[in-house]
Amino acid sequence: MQKYNFMGKDTSEKEFWRLCSLTKIEEIERVVYGEINQKKVQKLLEQTMQNETKKINTPKCNSCGARMILNNAKWGKYWHCSNIIDCISVKLI
Repeated sequence: MQKYNFMGKDTSEKEFWRLCSLTKIEEIERVVYGEINQKKVQKLLEQTMQNETKKINTPKCNSCGARMILNNAKWGKYWHCSNIIDCISVKLI
């Protein structure tokens, strides 16, 4: 079932269009969304927050100051500098 949102308030479809007809077009924030889209937006938001957290927790290179990238190799995990062109610093964990 489709949900309708009029200026932050959930409404039925009939009520949504009635409210739209009473107000000026410029003042209307019409957001028509389904539950599936809402879940997708929530999932994207969570992924973005996880990515931002990962960026904060990654160490910086001692040589050039760029962010380090974590790699898994057969011999173990290690950090290497993301600035591969100018710096090839490696830090074993």
